[in-house]
Amino acid sequence: MLRITFFVATTVASICAVTTRGAVTTVTIFSPSNNRSVSFQVYTPPGYTTNASQHYPLVISLHGIGGNSLQRATLYAPTLDARITSGDLLPMVWMFPDGQDNSFYGNAFDGHKQVYSQIIHEELPYVDATYRTITDRDYRAMEGFSMGGFGAAMLTAKHTELFSAVVEYGGALSTWQNLVQFNNAVATEMYNNVEANFLPYSLWDLTSANATAIRASVDYKMIVGDADSQYESNTRFRDNLISLGIDPHFQVLPGVEHQGGSYLADGSGLNYLSAHFASKFQQEGDYDRDGDVDAVDYNVWRAVFGSTTSLAADGSHNSVIDAADYVVWRHSIGRSAGSGAALPSADPLSASVPEPSTLMLMILTAAGWSLCRRRAA
Repeated sequence: MLRITFFVATTVASICAVTTRGAVTTVTIFSPSNNRSVSFQVYTPPGYTTNASQHYPLVISLHGIGGNSLQRATLYAPTLDARITSGDLLPMVWMFPDGQDNSFYGNAFDGHKQVYSQIIHEELPYVDATYRTITDRDYRAMEGFSMGGFGAAMLTAKHTELFSAVVEYGGALSTWQNLVQFNNAVATEMYNNVEANFLPYSLWDLTSANATAIRASVDYKMIVGDADSQYESNTRFRDNLISLGIDPHFQVLPGVEHQGGSYLADGSGLNYLSAHFASKFQQEGDYDRDGDVDAVDYNVWRAVFGSTTSLAADGSHNSVIDAADYVVWRHSIGRSAGSGAALPSADPLSASVPEPSTLMLMILTAAGWSLCRRRAA
């Protein structure tokens, strides 16, 4: 099967030029809040340019202190390409804002770094207007590493009306006192060492103030390595979330240090976001409409794979039966349709699910024939 899959993939790629890569685009816009141009990156998934009717969930991904958006986008793109192409993840659009080195994703007291405003009021609206994103909050999420973990959790707490999920990795989850003690240069540059300037961007205060909305409407995921320098700050914030009735879905990765690439390689955060979005699509994998999600629904999907007219198995609502509908089904298997059950902690595969090579054979064959037909038309 592996040799057959390789042959089909190679043949389709060479004859019909099937695209299995997404694209990272650097976008530069004028930022009124910063009174200058700012740049950020947008990742569009494989198939984005060939299916003009499909709209996608959006993830905003934030880098750590001293990093930049291009580095993070470049790090993520190969993993996203591979896992989306394999059918392991739902296709998603990703936005990588520039945190201007050390902003902690707030606005500076004197206006010289307005990172909060550029993301929420300028870059997010631009992406929604320019790219085919699904603009409902159910299909938007935040994620970030270190300073970006702080920013992702802070922006989600501040704007539960915009985001329905958050994943933070090894977050530098500072209180004001922590910031003054351990990142005094940031406290001085961004907030003039005045706590009142920091409060509109205080993760802990915003989380407490908006705990009811977070508890009711945000899927929360904290991931930290037990060798990460931020492990203690994460356990303290975990305990704070639990005290507020918020389930942090706290996960510890053995041996992982404070390195963003290690969290990406683990893949748990990507799995969580894909499962979160898959659970939001209306049909939730119940393709035979019998009230539960099981192997029969997989057979329904497989029987109409590639169709643009028989859409009972169109779980992702993109008007074609494709790998995204498989992912919706896979993340829902074993649950009653519409049950709203908790996101699975492990990949819910069963013996009825095909080997990855078989799935890839179906995807590549259908994609290749579809592309050939379009070129012949």
